[in-house]
Amino acid sequence: MAEFKIRNNSGLDHKSINISTTFSAGHSVLYTLSSSNGVPIGGTASGAQIPNSGTAFEMSNSLVDFNLSFLNDGANTKPSSLTTTDTRFGVNGSVITSTWENNDISAGEVLEFKISLNDFNFKQDIYLFTELNTEQIDSINETITTDIKDIDYIPPNVSIQTGSNENQSVKIPLFKVDADGLGLTNVGLLPPAIPEQSIAAADNAMNKVTNYRGIYGALQNRMEHTLTNVGNSFENLTSSESRIRDADMAIEMMKFTQKNILSQAAQAMLAQANAQPQEILQLLK
Repeated sequence: MAEFKIRNNSGLDHKSINISTTFSAGHSVLYTLSSSNGVPIGGTASGAQIPNSGTAFEMSNSLVDFNLSFLNDGANTKPSSLTTTDTRFGVNGSVITSTWENNDISAGEVLEFKISLNDFNFKQDIYLFTELNTEQIDSINETITTDIKDIDYIPPNVSIQTGSNENQSVKIPLFKVDADGLGLTNVGLLPPAIPEQSIAAADNAMNKVTNYRGIYGALQNRMEHTLTNVGNSFENLTSSESRIRDADMAIEMMKFTQKNILSQAAQAMLAQANAQPQEILQLLK
């Protein structure tokens, strides 16, 4: 059984996830493809044509019979469409393509689906067949296409404005560093845990933490430099404002003195003009 979980870690709602998987034969034999649940073969099936439970396709040849199923129980979702090219499957290069389309995935929501190969009926002795044929009977090749960038993990972030203009900001990622985020949920040295895998998971978790610390250290240095630059800019701005205010005061005082001198000169001229008629009257007396 193959189980897939695709999580929307972009932090945005209403995202579109499109998953496409192909099932092909892994060795040079031919299977006969059929469907007891009425799934059309030789084209594309969708909607009600795909069973909600049970087997989608039966495959058979001279060596083995088995069924291909898509689980649709609980959180699992059945495919949106199934595409086949022929009733013969395998050596001719034909594949079974299954597609899951969901155009409204909320932030943190998970799209889950399971593909199961079951009800195997081997028509030859398994040991003899394994000795004679070392190729794998069948395999699942998966391809995933999505319009969400970096679907593995896009952490939320905090945006801090660092400049006076738009888009002059620093985004600080908020990494998930709990046991689940570091992949340490199923580790141990005793069964059912596998020690080798647990050690590898611990090494991977330490590498992640080291990487996160490096990112935060670089961001801390950047913020410190930004804070220093803002302090220098504030000091320069205060100094410039003081110079402007002092320059304006000197200009205003100069204008005041100029107008005061003009006013005194005008008063002196007016007094002199008034004195001349009085002098003429004194002569006439």
